[in-house]
Amino acid sequence: MSSHRSSRRIALAAIAAAALTSLTACGGGSGAAGGKEFTGDTIKIGVFPSFNGLDAQAPEVAKALEADGKKVEFVTIATPAEAAPQLIGGKLQFALMDMTTPLVAASQGTKFTMVAPGAVGTDPNSDGWSTSTLWVKKDSPIKSFKDLEGKKFGVPALNSQLWLDLRTAVDEAGGDSSKIQWVETGRTGPDQLKAGNVDATVVSEPNGTAMKKDPTVRFIGSYAQAGGDLAYAFVSTQQFAKSNAALVGDFEDAIIAGNKAVNALDTAGKAALAAKVIPDIPSELLQAAVYPEFAETPVTDDNVTFAVDRMKKYGMLDGSAGITPADMLP
Repeated sequence: MSSHRSSRRIALAAIAAAALTSLTACGGGSGAAGGKEFTGDTIKIGVFPSFNGLDAQAPEVAKALEADGKKVEFVTIATPAEAAPQLIGGKLQFALMDMTTPLVAASQGTKFTMVAPGAVGTDPNSDGWSTSTLWVKKDSPIKSFKDLEGKKFGVPALNSQLWLDLRTAVDEAGGDSSKIQWVETGRTGPDQLKAGNVDATVVSEPNGTAMKKDPTVRFIGSYAQAGGDLAYAFVSTQQFAKSNAALVGDFEDAIIAGNKAVNALDTAGKAALAAKVIPDIPSELLQAAVYPEFAETPVTDDNVTFAVDRMKKYGMLDGSAGITPADMLP
């Protein structure tokens, strides 16, 4: 795995370099994160075009944040790495990230703060289905997570939270995830599976539900993201949080209100919200999909500690890394 870790370090170095370039280009304007009070009239929030970003776009969030006359703008981001330089440069005030990204960034010297909770790991339902599902070819001998040992497993990105989740799931099933041949596929996992380049792959909702109709593949199981703990959090830079404590507190309250509102929706309500966030998905697929649950309490010390411990176990953080909850929470 050493080459994988090296790739991760190179990627993080690129994030840090891009962030510093962005900060210089922005020149510390009214929206910048350089320790100044935010004086802009629009709060910009970076979110994924996925189910994990539904909570931020619940009407309750904008309503709460716009109560004092400010506006809210949602900016689509493909990955946390894309959001990082925009946060540091002040182009975004907040952004959604998985739990591992800000922790790895902290180990490299880029300081983010987890200011509000996002989605939590959703346990599989009674038929074994969850928000993340594993697939093999129809005639594959693989029957369970344990059987993945020694096989080629296609994942969107190595040394990511998803990779960490899968390693945890395989080991908890009695397999040895260190013996899996991990293959980075980006978004082409299902295509790589059908082509025979990998033995298994993982997809997220609603793509998993869509694959039910594909006769060439077979579902073998689901798992809970982040080991069932907090999987996503909204972050800002530490400097921004220190200089805008009241706004950060209001943002946390607004997100939690949005989380509660989305959790209370029935499937039809969640599908209607998802149709606005991801408009290209057929309505019947949104109605049939499984949706994540969202945390209704602030990010805790235990959430940070749980994430750090898992990352150290699987080598995503050096065992001596001294990251504490105090480093990551406002």
